[in-house]
Amino acid sequence: VVVLNASASNSPTSWSWSNLGDGTITSGANSSSPTISFASSGPKTVTATATNGVGTSAPDTASFTVNIAPPDPVINSINGSNTAGVIPLSANVANTPVTYSWSTTGGSFDSATSATPTLTVTANGDYTVTLTVDNGAGGTDTASQLFNVGDIVVPDPPPVINSISPVEGAAGVVSISANVSNNPTSWNWSVPAAATSSGTSGPNPTFTFTEDGDYTGTLTVSNGTAPDAQQTFTINVAGFPDPPPPPTASFTASTTPGSTLATFTFNGTSQPGATISWSFAGGTPGSATGATASSDFVGAEGTSVSVTVTVTDPGGSATATQNVPIPP
Repeated sequence: VVVLNASASNSPTSWSWSNLGDGTITSGANSSSPTISFASSGPKTVTATATNGVGTSAPDTASFTVNIAPPDPVINSINGSNTAGVIPLSANVANTPVTYSWSTTGGSFDSATSATPTLTVTANGDYTVTLTVDNGAGGTDTASQLFNVGDIVVPDPPPVINSISPVEGAAGVVSISANVSNNPTSWNWSVPAAATSSGTSGPNPTFTFTEDGDYTGTLTVSNGTAPDAQQTFTINVAGFPDPPPPPTASFTASTTPGSTLATFTFNGTSQPGATISWSFAGGTPGSATGATASSDFVGAEGTSVSVTVTVTDPGGSATATQNVPIPP
Protein backbone atom coordinates (compact mmCIF):
# COMPACT_ATOMS: atom_id res chain seq x y z
CA VAL A 1 0.00 0.00 0.00
CA VAL A 2 1.44 3.38 -1.09
CA VAL A 3 0.18 6.87 -0.13
CA LEU A 4 1.21 9.57 -2.66
CA ASN A 5 1.45 13.31 -2.05
CA ALA A 6 1.32 15.69 -5.06
CA SER A 7 1.26 19.48 -5.32
CA ALA A 8 0.47 21.95 -8.09
CA SER A 9 0.22 25.75 -8.49
CA ASN A 10 -2.89 27.78 -9.28
CA SER A 11 -5.19 26.06 -6.88
CA PRO A 12 -6.10 22.76 -8.57
CA THR A 13 -9.54 21.53 -7.72
CA SER A 14 -9.21 17.88 -8.77
CA TRP A 15 -6.64 15.28 -9.59
CA SER A 16 -6.52 12.38 -12.00
CA TRP A 17 -4.20 9.34 -11.57
CA SER A 18 -3.27 6.90 -14.37
CA ASN A 19 -0.72 4.24 -15.41
CA LEU A 20 -1.28 2.41 -12.15
CA GLY A 21 -0.22 -1.01 -13.50
CA ASP A 22 -1.35 -3.66 -10.99
CA GLY A 23 -2.25 -0.93 -8.50
CA THR A 24 -5.75 -0.01 -7.36
CA ILE A 25 -6.70 3.30 -5.73
CA THR A 26 -8.44 2.46 -2.53
CA SER A 27 -9.09 6.03 -1.35
CA GLY A 28 -8.51 9.66 -2.43
CA ALA A 29 -8.87 8.99 -6.13
CA ASN A 30 -9.53 12.73 -6.95
CA SER A 31 -7.17 14.13 -4.34
CA SER A 32 -3.51 14.96 -4.32
CA SER A 33 -2.90 12.16 -1.77
CA PRO A 34 -4.41 8.93 -3.05
CA THR A 35 -3.86 5.53 -1.39
CA ILE A 36 -2.87 2.85 -3.89
CA SER A 37 -2.68 -0.90 -3.23
CA PHE A 38 -0.29 -2.85 -5.47
CA ALA A 39 -0.50 -6.58 -6.09
CA SER A 40 3.24 -7.13 -6.54
CA SER A 41 6.58 -5.78 -5.49
CA GLY A 42 8.91 -3.94 -7.81
CA PRO A 43 9.49 -0.51 -9.49
CA LYS A 44 6.30 1.48 -10.19
CA THR A 45 5.60 4.68 -12.19
CA VAL A 46 2.27 6.53 -11.98
CA THR A 47 1.01 9.65 -13.78
CA ALA A 48 -0.85 12.59 -12.18
CA THR A 49 -2.88 15.39 -13.86
CA ALA A 50 -4.31 18.44 -12.01
CA THR A 51 -7.42 20.50 -13.00
CA ASN A 52 -8.63 23.93 -11.68
CA GLY A 53 -11.63 24.94 -13.83
CA VAL A 54 -9.48 26.99 -16.16
CA GLY A 55 -7.58 24.11 -17.56
CA THR A 56 -5.67 20.90 -17.03
CA SER A 57 -2.00 20.60 -16.25
CA ALA A 58 0.46 18.66 -18.23
CA PRO A 59 0.82 15.11 -16.97
CA ASP A 60 3.59 14.48 -14.45
CA THR A 61 5.01 11.15 -13.27
CA ALA A 62 6.24 9.73 -10.00
CA SER A 63 8.51 6.66 -9.78
CA PHE A 64 9.05 4.50 -6.69
CA THR A 65 9.65 0.92 -5.65
CA VAL A 66 7.09 -1.20 -3.87
CA ASN A 67 8.18 -3.97 -1.46
CA ILE A 68 5.32 -6.24 -0.42
CA ALA A 69 6.10 -8.41 2.59
CA PRO A 70 5.03 -12.05 2.10
CA PRO A 71 2.34 -13.40 4.45
CA ASP A 72 3.59 -15.11 7.60
CA PRO A 73 3.96 -18.87 7.34
CA VAL A 74 1.50 -21.07 9.27
CA ILE A 75 2.23 -24.62 10.46
CA ASN A 76 -1.06 -26.47 10.11
CA SER A 77 0.22 -29.86 11.34
CA ILE A 78 3.29 -31.98 12.08
CA ASN A 79 2.90 -35.54 10.84
CA GLY A 80 4.81 -38.75 11.58
CA SER A 81 4.39 -42.43 12.34
CA ASN A 82 6.66 -44.49 14.62
CA THR A 83 8.01 -47.92 13.74
CA ALA A 84 10.39 -49.34 16.35
CA GLY A 85 11.83 -45.92 17.15
CA VAL A 86 12.09 -44.63 13.56
CA ILE A 87 9.75 -41.70 12.85
CA PRO A 88 9.68 -40.15 9.34
CA LEU A 89 8.36 -36.58 9.74
CA SER A 90 6.63 -34.04 7.53
CA ALA A 91 4.74 -30.78 8.07
CA ASN A 92 1.76 -29.11 6.45
CA VAL A 93 2.88 -25.47 6.12
CA ALA A 94 0.94 -22.64 4.51
CA ASN A 95 2.58 -19.60 2.85
CA THR A 96 5.79 -21.15 1.64
CA PRO A 97 8.65 -21.04 0.76
CA VAL A 98 10.19 -21.30 4.19
CA THR A 99 13.23 -22.78 5.90
CA TYR A 100 12.83 -25.57 8.45
CA SER A 101 14.43 -26.01 11.85
CA TRP A 102 13.57 -29.17 13.85
CA SER A 103 14.37 -29.98 17.48
CA THR A 104 13.45 -32.86 19.79
CA THR A 105 13.51 -33.84 23.46
CA GLY A 106 15.30 -37.09 22.58
CA GLY A 107 16.81 -38.99 19.69
CA SER A 108 18.46 -37.58 16.59
CA PHE A 109 17.49 -36.36 13.12
CA ASP A 110 19.11 -37.39 9.88
CA SER A 111 18.75 -33.68 8.92
CA ALA A 112 17.35 -31.04 11.26
CA THR A 113 16.81 -28.57 8.37
CA SER A 114 14.98 -30.84 5.95
CA ALA A 115 11.28 -30.50 5.16
CA THR A 116 10.97 -34.26 5.72
CA PRO A 117 13.54 -35.44 8.27
CA THR A 118 13.59 -38.80 10.06
CA LEU A 119 13.84 -38.94 13.85
CA THR A 120 15.47 -42.03 15.40
CA VAL A 121 15.19 -42.88 19.11
CA THR A 122 16.65 -45.85 20.98
CA ALA A 123 14.36 -46.17 24.00
CA ASN A 124 10.63 -46.32 24.58
CA GLY A 125 9.00 -43.14 25.88
CA ASP A 126 7.38 -39.82 24.94
CA TYR A 127 9.24 -37.44 22.62
CA THR A 128 8.25 -33.88 21.75
CA VAL A 129 9.20 -32.69 18.27
CA THR A 130 9.27 -28.92 17.64
CA LEU A 131 9.36 -27.24 14.22
CA THR A 132 10.13 -23.59 13.48
CA VAL A 133 9.63 -22.21 9.95
CA ASP A 134 10.98 -18.89 8.65
CA ASN A 135 10.14 -17.08 5.41
CA GLY A 136 13.22 -14.86 5.55
CA ALA A 137 11.13 -11.67 5.68
CA GLY A 138 10.49 -11.70 9.40
CA GLY A 139 7.61 -14.16 9.31
CA THR A 140 7.98 -17.29 11.49
CA ASP A 141 5.82 -19.93 13.10
CA THR A 142 6.53 -22.65 15.67
CA ALA A 143 4.57 -25.80 16.51
CA SER A 144 5.18 -28.98 18.52
CA GLN A 145 3.92 -32.56 18.34
CA LEU A 146 4.17 -35.37 20.91
CA PHE A 147 5.10 -38.88 19.74
CA ASN A 148 4.87 -41.97 21.92
CA VAL A 149 7.33 -44.80 21.23
CA GLY A 150 6.50 -48.13 22.83
CA ASP A 151 7.52 -50.83 20.38
CA ILE A 152 11.30 -50.89 20.79
CA VAL A 153 12.37 -54.37 21.93
CA VAL A 154 15.34 -54.09 24.28
CA PRO A 155 17.27 -57.40 24.49
CA ASP A 156 18.04 -58.89 27.87
CA PRO A 157 21.66 -58.82 29.03
CA PRO A 158 23.49 -62.17 28.89
CA PRO A 159 22.27 -64.78 31.38
CA VAL A 160 23.94 -65.15 34.77
CA ILE A 161 23.90 -68.41 36.77
CA ASN A 162 23.53 -67.35 40.40
CA SER A 163 23.38 -70.76 42.06
CA ILE A 164 22.93 -74.50 41.47
CA SER A 165 21.63 -76.50 44.43
CA PRO A 166 21.52 -80.32 44.21
CA VAL A 167 19.29 -82.01 46.83
CA GLU A 168 19.64 -85.77 47.24
CA GLY A 169 16.53 -87.82 47.81
CA ALA A 170 15.95 -91.50 48.43
CA ALA A 171 17.55 -94.25 46.36
CA GLY A 172 20.02 -92.03 44.56
CA VAL A 173 17.41 -89.59 43.18
CA VAL A 174 18.81 -86.04 43.08
CA SER A 175 16.68 -82.94 42.40
CA ILE A 176 18.47 -79.77 41.29
CA SER A 177 17.32 -76.17 41.55
CA ALA A 178 19.10 -73.50 39.46
CA ASN A 179 18.73 -69.74 39.94
CA VAL A 180 19.51 -67.88 36.70
CA SER A 181 19.01 -64.17 35.96
CA ASN A 182 18.00 -62.36 32.74
CA ASN A 183 15.24 -64.63 31.42
CA PRO A 184 17.02 -67.74 30.11
CA THR A 185 15.23 -69.45 27.22
CA SER A 186 17.43 -72.53 26.74
CA TRP A 187 18.73 -74.99 29.37
CA ASN A 188 21.35 -77.67 28.72
CA TRP A 189 22.13 -79.99 31.63
CA SER A 190 24.94 -82.53 31.27
CA VAL A 191 25.50 -85.21 33.93
CA PRO A 192 27.17 -88.09 32.07
CA ALA A 193 27.21 -90.50 35.03
CA ALA A 194 23.47 -90.28 35.73
CA ALA A 195 21.47 -93.41 35.02
CA THR A 196 18.30 -91.48 34.09
CA SER A 197 17.19 -87.85 33.95
CA SER A 198 14.03 -85.80 33.58
CA GLY A 199 13.05 -82.12 33.41
CA THR A 200 16.32 -81.10 31.76
CA SER A 201 14.67 -78.38 29.64
CA GLY A 202 14.14 -76.16 32.70
CA PRO A 203 15.66 -75.03 35.98
CA ASN A 204 14.62 -78.06 38.09
CA PRO A 205 15.81 -81.37 36.61
CA THR A 206 16.03 -84.73 38.38
CA PHE A 207 18.83 -87.29 38.01
CA THR A 208 19.10 -90.83 39.32
CA PHE A 209 22.27 -92.72 40.25
CA THR A 210 22.93 -96.37 41.08
CA GLU A 211 25.75 -96.04 43.60
CA ASP A 212 27.47 -93.69 45.98
CA GLY A 213 29.98 -91.17 44.70
CA ASP A 214 30.73 -87.60 43.68
CA TYR A 215 29.42 -86.82 40.20
CA THR A 216 30.25 -83.78 38.08
CA GLY A 217 27.68 -81.99 35.92
CA THR A 218 27.55 -78.87 33.75
CA LEU A 219 24.73 -76.39 33.15
CA THR A 220 24.71 -74.12 30.07
CA VAL A 221 21.96 -71.52 29.63
CA SER A 222 21.25 -68.95 26.93
CA ASN A 223 18.71 -66.21 26.24
CA GLY A 224 19.66 -65.04 22.75
CA THR A 225 22.24 -62.54 23.98
CA ALA A 226 25.86 -63.67 23.89
CA PRO A 227 27.70 -65.02 25.71
CA ASP A 228 25.93 -68.06 27.13
CA ALA A 229 26.45 -68.81 30.83
CA GLN A 230 28.05 -72.07 31.95
CA GLN A 231 28.79 -73.49 35.39
CA THR A 232 30.09 -76.83 36.67
CA PHE A 233 28.63 -78.41 39.81
CA THR A 234 29.14 -81.53 41.93
CA ILE A 235 26.50 -84.00 43.08
CA ASN A 236 27.32 -86.12 46.15
CA VAL A 237 25.36 -89.37 46.34
CA ALA A 238 25.48 -91.43 49.53
CA GLY A 239 23.37 -93.99 51.34
CA PHE A 240 23.56 -96.99 49.06
CA PRO A 241 24.42 -100.25 50.95
CA ASP A 242 28.00 -101.45 50.65
CA PRO A 243 28.45 -103.92 47.81
CA PRO A 244 28.87 -107.54 48.86
CA PRO A 245 32.45 -108.87 48.99
CA PRO A 246 33.57 -111.03 46.10
CA PRO A 247 33.46 -114.79 46.68
CA THR A 248 36.53 -116.99 47.07
CA ALA A 249 36.88 -120.46 45.59
CA SER A 250 38.54 -123.48 47.23
CA PHE A 251 37.66 -127.09 47.94
CA THR A 252 38.82 -130.32 49.52
CA ALA A 253 38.98 -133.73 47.85
CA SER A 254 38.32 -137.08 49.55
CA THR A 255 39.37 -140.44 48.01
CA THR A 256 39.43 -144.03 49.29
CA PRO A 257 42.30 -146.44 48.51
CA GLY A 258 41.23 -149.05 45.99
CA SER A 259 38.34 -146.83 44.75
CA THR A 260 38.14 -144.47 41.78
CA LEU A 261 35.25 -142.48 43.31
CA ALA A 262 36.24 -139.08 44.67
CA THR A 263 34.15 -136.66 46.71
CA PHE A 264 34.70 -132.85 46.66
CA THR A 265 33.55 -130.28 49.23
CA PHE A 266 33.48 -126.52 48.60
CA ASN A 267 35.12 -124.59 51.44
CA GLY A 268 35.46 -121.12 49.91
CA THR A 269 33.41 -118.04 50.89
CA SER A 270 30.20 -116.83 49.26
CA GLN A 271 26.88 -115.15 49.87
CA PRO A 272 23.78 -117.18 50.67
CA GLY A 273 22.24 -118.58 47.53
CA ALA A 274 25.53 -118.71 45.61
CA THR A 275 25.82 -121.06 42.61
CA ILE A 276 28.64 -123.61 42.85
CA SER A 277 29.60 -125.48 39.67
CA TRP A 278 32.09 -128.33 39.27
CA SER A 279 34.03 -129.62 36.26
CA PHE A 280 35.70 -133.04 36.38
CA ALA A 281 38.26 -133.88 33.64
CA GLY A 282 37.79 -137.56 32.73
CA GLY A 283 35.25 -138.15 35.47
CA THR A 284 31.72 -139.49 35.43
CA PRO A 285 29.78 -137.32 35.61
CA GLY A 286 31.89 -134.66 33.97
CA SER A 287 30.14 -131.80 35.84
CA ALA A 288 27.96 -131.15 38.85
CA THR A 289 26.52 -128.39 41.05
CA GLY A 290 26.23 -127.90 44.78
CA ALA A 291 28.51 -127.48 47.74
CA THR A 292 29.40 -131.19 47.60
CA ALA A 293 29.83 -133.35 44.47
CA SER A 294 31.30 -136.71 43.47
CA SER A 295 32.75 -138.17 40.29
CA ASP A 296 34.13 -141.58 39.32
CA PHE A 297 37.50 -141.56 37.57
CA VAL A 298 37.63 -145.08 36.19
CA GLY A 299 40.92 -145.70 34.39
CA ALA A 300 42.71 -142.89 36.19
CA GLU A 301 44.06 -145.02 38.99
CA GLY A 302 47.47 -143.89 40.14
CA THR A 303 47.22 -140.57 38.22
CA SER A 304 46.01 -137.06 38.95
CA VAL A 305 42.89 -135.53 37.47
CA SER A 306 41.97 -131.83 37.00
CA VAL A 307 39.00 -130.61 39.03
CA THR A 308 37.64 -127.05 38.81
CA VAL A 309 35.07 -125.33 41.02
CA THR A 310 33.40 -122.00 40.14
CA VAL A 311 31.35 -119.99 42.65
CA THR A 312 29.03 -117.11 41.59
CA ASP A 313 27.08 -114.77 43.90
CA PRO A 314 26.04 -111.04 43.96
CA GLY A 315 29.65 -110.10 44.74
CA GLY A 316 31.03 -111.69 41.56
CA SER A 317 32.58 -115.04 40.73
CA ALA A 318 35.74 -117.00 41.56
CA THR A 319 37.35 -120.21 40.24
CA ALA A 320 39.79 -122.69 41.71
CA THR A 321 41.44 -125.73 40.02
CA GLN A 322 43.32 -128.61 41.62
CA ASN A 323 45.06 -131.70 40.33
CA VAL A 324 43.60 -134.45 42.49
CA PRO A 325 45.47 -137.79 42.77
CA ILE A 326 43.37 -140.94 42.31
CA PRO A 327 44.67 -143.86 44.42
CA PRO A 328 45.94 -146.98 42.57
